[in-house]
Amino acid sequence: LDVLDRELAEALIEAVESGFFDAVFLGTPCSTFSVNRMHDDDGPPQLRSTEYEDLRMPGLSRAGMTHLLEADALVAFSTCVIRVANARRLPCILENPPSRGVGSERYQRIFHDHVSMWHLPIVRRMLADTGAGTVRFDQCAFGGPFQKWTQLAYASPLKPVLDAWRAYKCTHCYAKHEYVARGELSAASAAYPEAMAWLLAQALLLPREHQIDL
Repeated sequence: LDVLDRELAEALIEAVESGFFDAVFLGTPCSTFSVNRMHDDDGPPQLRSTEYEDLRMPGLSRAGMTHLLEADALVAFSTCVIRVANARRLPCILENPPSRGVGSERYQRIFHDHVSMWHLPIVRRMLADTGAGTVRFDQCAFGGPFQKWTQLAYASPLKPVLDAWRAYKCTHCYAKHEYVARGELSAASAAYPEAMAWLLAQALLLPREHQIDL
């Protein structure tokens, strides 16, 4: 489904609002936010930077700007769906990688001006307005071959379950992970470890009587 199609996007939002869905999970595409764009190599160019007020790199090519604007539209769709689901008191989760830039608990100098999806004003406003909980964890803790540091934002009823996910941290220390999520492996790294997928589904499908009020 192409949610950049306005009619389709509006139909999906209406379906959430009408109660067609019992739960909502969104893994918004993160290509334009990826640190893979910040290695100063022959990889894809950096499109965003915290060094500029609009969080965009200057002098973007037409293709780069198109990609960025499409990504922004997907983020806008995601935040709209989360707002509507939250208003309907539906369990809902939004997933994307955290920042590794200045101020991050995992700051790396090479990524000092990294812009994550969580930097965008539209996302910050949504989090503040909905009172969403957030948690950061490593997917390798669920048996995944990639470290994949990840952040979730979720509706208040899911806090008793998902707040505890902060305990899922990488324990590899100086040992290498099986794979590094770069180059041709980037797409493969998008798949969640099976155990993580099961636990996400379980959290979303908790009986309503076990959820707390918003």
